[in-house]
Amino acid sequence: MWGESKSVNPQQSPQASEATRMWLVTAVCLSLALRLSLFDFQSGDYRSYLSSWYDRIVSNGLRSTLKSDFSTYPPLYMCFLAFSTVIPLPKLYAIKLISIVFDYLCAWLVMKILRIRYPVGVLPMFGGLVILFSPTLWLNSALWGQCDAMYTAGLLATFYALLRRRIYVAAYCLGISFALKPQAIFLMPFVGGMLLSGFIPVKWLAIRL
Repeated sequence: MWGESKSVNPQQSPQASEATRMWLVTAVCLSLALRLSLFDFQSGDYRSYLSSWYDRIVSNGLRSTLKSDFSTYPPLYMCFLAFSTVIPLPKLYAIKLISIVFDYLCAWLVMKILRIRYPVGVLPMFGGLVILFSPTLWLNSALWGQCDAMYTAGLLATFYALLRRRIYVAAYCLGISFALKPQAIFLMPFVGGMLLSGFIPVKWLAIRL
């Protein structure tokens, strides 16, 4: 796995650290403003599915709703959708807000992953900001109200836990990712390589399954 960086830069001056924090706060605020500017757009999926699922949960409650096979999404996502019904925001905004929270979780996890290889410097922060401003992220969450950042956050958490050699934490994170969307299977070739190399014990699969 990744090793620690061999070269260690001197500590930043207080002025440089303050400037870095200001740039970070500014960039995060801009990324949030970008997302808020897209909140009023109603995608076809929202009009056809998400809106009616939301209304059904409000009318019948989550337990009763999950008993009926009306949604194409896993129950864990429906639990997040149910949580959006108690957020004091208009329906469209509340649904999108849940997905946007995971945008920032993805960015934070990327920063944590990069910090393993680059323990000092601004590169991890820059990597996180690149994720925040990636069109594939904010279009999916803020424009379309989709939940792909949710299972992606689980995959990133799995990768980070493996880098930290927290094997069983990685198993739980991968399981959560699968519970959110079956596309989490995209990480399985990497996991298979870790199993074949002996880095992940075979009994790890029992926890994930």
